[in-house]
Amino acid sequence: MQNHAVSKYTTISSGILLGAIGYVVNWLNPPLFFGVNIFFGSFFVMLALFRYGTGAGVLAAALAGSYSLISWHHPLGMLIAVSEALAVGLMLRRSRNIVLLDTLYWFCLGMPFYLLYHVVAQTDLALATLLTLKHGVNGIFNALAATLLFQFANLSQSFRRPGEPSPSFQHILATSMVAAILIPGIGYVVLEIKRDIALEEQRIQQRLHSTSILTRQMIETWLADKIHDVKTLASQVGDPQIVPAATIQKKAELIKALSPHFLKMSVQNDRAISIAFVPERDEQGRPNTGRDYSAMPYHRIVRETLRPAISDIDYGTITKGPRLALFAPIVLNGEFRGYCTGVIEMPRLTEQLRIIGSNRAVDITLLDRKGQIITSTDPNRRLMELLNPLQGNERKTLPDGFYQLIPRLKRASDLQRWQLASVGMDSRLNANVPWTIVITTPMKPFLDRLENNASRGFALLLVLIVFSVATAQAASAAFIRPIAELEKMSETLPMDVIQNKEIQWPKSGIREIAGLIGNVRQMASTLQSYVHELQTLNESLERRVAERTEDIRRLNEELEERVAERTSQLKSALLHMESFSYSISHDLRAPLRAVNGYAHILLEDFGQAIPEEAQRYLKQISGNGTRMAALIDDLLTFSRLSRLPLNRETMEPATVVRDALEELERERAGRTVQVTVGELPPCLADPSLIRQVFTNLLSNAFKYSRKRDDARIEVGSFQKEGTTVYFVRDNGDGFNMAYADKLFGVFQRLHRSEDFEGTGVGLAIAHNIVTRHGGSIWAEGTPGEGATFFFTVTS
Repeated sequence: MQNHAVSKYTTISSGILLGAIGYVVNWLNPPLFFGVNIFFGSFFVMLALFRYGTGAGVLAAALAGSYSLISWHHPLGMLIAVSEALAVGLMLRRSRNIVLLDTLYWFCLGMPFYLLYHVVAQTDLALATLLTLKHGVNGIFNALAATLLFQFANLSQSFRRPGEPSPSFQHILATSMVAAILIPGIGYVVLEIKRDIALEEQRIQQRLHSTSILTRQMIETWLADKIHDVKTLASQVGDPQIVPAATIQKKAELIKALSPHFLKMSVQNDRAISIAFVPERDEQGRPNTGRDYSAMPYHRIVRETLRPAISDIDYGTITKGPRLALFAPIVLNGEFRGYCTGVIEMPRLTEQLRIIGSNRAVDITLLDRKGQIITSTDPNRRLMELLNPLQGNERKTLPDGFYQLIPRLKRASDLQRWQLASVGMDSRLNANVPWTIVITTPMKPFLDRLENNASRGFALLLVLIVFSVATAQAASAAFIRPIAELEKMSETLPMDVIQNKEIQWPKSGIREIAGLIGNVRQMASTLQSYVHELQTLNESLERRVAERTEDIRRLNEELEERVAERTSQLKSALLHMESFSYSISHDLRAPLRAVNGYAHILLEDFGQAIPEEAQRYLKQISGNGTRMAALIDDLLTFSRLSRLPLNRETMEPATVVRDALEELERERAGRTVQVTVGELPPCLADPSLIRQVFTNLLSNAFKYSRKRDDARIEVGSFQKEGTTVYFVRDNGDGFNMAYADKLFGVFQRLHRSEDFEGTGVGLAIAHNIVTRHGGSIWAEGTPGEGATFFFTVTS
């Protein structure tokens, strides 16, 4: 697969990084539907495989696939991912068409192994088929996406590593053709699955809503019928304080006989003492009349509201077991005189709800105001049990009051949990009866239909994959074969043209390629004629070259003689210049020393006798003589610089600056000067010459800041485009930038000698030294604010 070496560290680190990214992407990507998602982590596995080899791909697959180990609670997904990376990596040594190789892997090994595992594990066949098809499509699609990205990125030379071949046009064409078919197909299937989900959810919600309405109507009718019977008894009793108890008992027995759905009926006076009861005795044979029910909360409710009431479900005080009681007040002339009670038999209500639920494949549960189960069609729910839907379930809220309950099961995949999930809705009965109707329906039938539709879609995609891969391979091969033959032929075409060999040209049924071959053929024929002409010209040129070579040889001999003669003359001139410089130094300095000496003697020995004006002239003569001597020294130094050898070595500018400051210590006598030396990186230069540069620049800084009481001098450096720039800055007199180009010329001064002494050669010397080092020197300044001199040297 690779023609270049990848270090073990790069392989491991890249595999870990891309595998970790793949794990995070698997964890973050939302499910396609109900626990079924597209694992995009294998995309990064294929990138690792393509870029860094089989080892990195297997490591990335193990890390990215570990998400399925956590999500599904078994290692199948990780094993599939690792085997995919290993198998494709090994096959890449023979072919770089990763889409074709990955398709072969999934059809020959991946999907059969995945399906076999689920069959052995006794997973639902429809679910196993869906997961198998989905994983096959997912793996091939991720391989396709990674191949597209890698191939187009590899078109750039900057992306490819040294020695790595550029991508094959046939592979790019084949991959692009597969992508053109597969990507729209996947998009269509995903959209269809989403549409099916929306339609099924809408059907479920409509079924739950209509069931809720029908259940409410049935319960309200049922309650109204039962309350009517109790109210009938209350209207016929009369005043319990006046009517004899035997008369009331007979009326209660009559109403009970007419209403067999009541387990018990009774009449209580205004003190909640039972004066009539059907049956008259309880299961132990004790009389039911005469009992005090004033402790019951419904006595107070009926007494205060003077309206019928319904109890929460509870255990009866006479007949033990869940019961539901209905109460109707006895009101005479607006006064509470007592109330009647009827206890309902619950199984009949349950049977009516079961009829409604079975026709609609839903479970109906009726809760009282405390949340206790009054009745339920779900056999797993017991009467009087507090309903807690979140116990062992995860609740997912949906719009319009609907919700999903997903069981929390250890060591179960998300899709297995969704198989046991349900959709529900809660609704209140009415304002008078604060009961809650809970309607739920299992999601499995819905998921079964969805799984079948999704399986058909993924199966269609796999057919498209096989068709597109086969078509792309055949079409790209037919398209590229003549071009590949032409490329191979072009390797020997120059020699064939030169040797005038007969060439077997490829043929193609594609007009553009046939035209290209024809153009190359015509070009080769033209080149053959040009080659013949060139050979003739070449023979003529060889003769001319031989003649010119002999002429050049003779000229070289003459040139060497002239160079030797000129070299001797230059050496002689340099000796004369050295002698002349020495003569100037000796002959000019001797008269200057005499003049200075005589002027000094006259001032010391005859100073009192000489007029004051004559003394001033003598002082000027002595000062001018001193400056003339300094000028001679500077000129000699300037002239010798170009002849001195440049001895480069690694030097510390900080040491040079420290020595220069010690040498110029006299410049600070009687003054307050703040000198700051910053970081000065080492450089490759001649220490003595660089010291001369710093000495001249520091001398200028001391001189031109002489008029400042708070004189400051700073020496430092900074980096500019990878080069160290040294600088000397002062806050002295400064200069006008309009004349900055005159600073580094000999005898060029921007200040009067009466204000600042000097010869005008120091900066020219610094410029000469920096230039010999291959660097540059420049200055920036502002009148009255100071100046900064910058320079660089090249290593």
